Amino acid sequence: MMRVRIALSCYLIVMAAPGQQAMAGETITLEETINTALSNNPNLKQFRLQTTSANYSVGIALSEFQVSVRPEGGVFVEKAGDTSGFYGLRLSKKTRYGSEVSVAGTSDSLFGTDGRERFRIEFSQPLFRNAGTLVNEENIVRARQSQLTALRALELGRSRLVVSVVEAYEQVLRLEQQLAADRQALQRAASLYKLTLAKERLGRTTRIDSLRVQLQQGETISRTSYTEEQLASAKRVLAELMGIKNGTLPDLQPSSLFEVEVGSVEAATRLAIANRMEYAQAQQQYQDAVRATRIAKRYKQPNLKLVAAYEHANGDLFFDDDLNGSRNAWTVSLVSDTDLNQNREKLQYRESLVQQDQALETIRAQHLSIGREVEQALLAYQRAHNELSILEGNFQHAEARLKLARRLFRVGRTDGFSVTDAEQAYFTAQTSWLNGQSDASISGYRLLHATGTLVESPDYLKPEFQ
Repeated sequence: MMRVRIALSCYLIVMAAPGQQAMAGETITLEETINTALSNNPNLKQFRLQTTSANYSVGIALSEFQVSVRPEGGVFVEKAGDTSGFYGLRLSKKTRYGSEVSVAGTSDSLFGTDGRERFRIEFSQPLFRNAGTLVNEENIVRARQSQLTALRALELGRSRLVVSVVEAYEQVLRLEQQLAADRQALQRAASLYKLTLAKERLGRTTRIDSLRVQLQQGETISRTSYTEEQLASAKRVLAELMGIKNGTLPDLQPSSLFEVEVGSVEAATRLAIANRMEYAQAQQQYQDAVRATRIAKRYKQPNLKLVAAYEHANGDLFFDDDLNGSRNAWTVSLVSDTDLNQNREKLQYRESLVQQDQALETIRAQHLSIGREVEQALLAYQRAHNELSILEGNFQHAEARLKLARRLFRVGRTDGFSVTDAEQAYFTAQTSWLNGQSDASISGYRLLHATGTLVESPDYLKPEFQ
């Protein structure tokens, strides 16, 4: 198992108030930045709206089995000018087994008092194709599956947002450090250029050295301007991720090195298989395909329905005078609209089998993909942290070399080329060191994202089996 050494509370979604407090302060920490982004990020709000829409879809599907109340009525105008009409009310309820019960009462006395009143109770039950919960609850199951899909998309969006915020946060810090280093390099370049000109006038160096130093000074000015441009862009990206409208960021507090205690690739892969939302979604799609196959097989059966009804009226129910002795009528019937040519149903069943196999292969592909992603993230994390000591040592060596070269050039024991070369090496080592620090912290978050443990998610959204 993997355990985070530094506590990460980014999974706690806070409302806008903490984010506003963070904006009001002079500085903001990485944790506060993450929490603000999780509360205010526009894209994440869209995911939340999708989950709300999915919740309504479940309610819509459940409403099919609620009591239905429908008014009934009509008006008839005959050729002779006589007008008649009826009105009434119908109540019905459908069960999840396919059966339906309805009660209706009507009266023909819409325009008079001598109309006939009728009362009818009807019960219907599918016998083969549409009987049972498998077919009749399909809309509810699909709505709930869509709800789970939306929730998983939200959790995956939260995890990706955390990684994006960390990357943007570290980018801003790195560019701020780079800008400070570039400005120091500008001061050193100006000082070196003055010293080189002085030595050139005294004949202790050549015009070539002065031109080389002047060229390096111009490159440093250009590099500083480019760093300022990158820093402004990085701050804008971070502000957008946090949902800050004015785009103004407070000062960022430097973040400590984020470290994660990791085990083997196999252990990390097992952890990812048990937590990744993509794997859980692939499993859900396979379950949907299996259920669709069962339904397609059911549709090959006859569509036969049993209907039983009782009707009572205060007038004649039949046109035949011999049958009008009773004002009560009981009927039982079998209704079917089955098409004897079932070629369509057979093809749909075969298609569902193919889709089921495709869903199973998707699970296998996800398993392999997750294993590859975890291994790459783990190797990147280990490489980034192992290189830190090397990059730090290179930076210290380059700094010592630059100081020595400038000192020797000042006393005339070396030429300007040694100084400019040491300055370029120092810049390269410094950039690599700053990038290495940033990559080492980001790689830890990326590794947790690859294992599906960066943010805390409900267990019912995680994979059911491995």
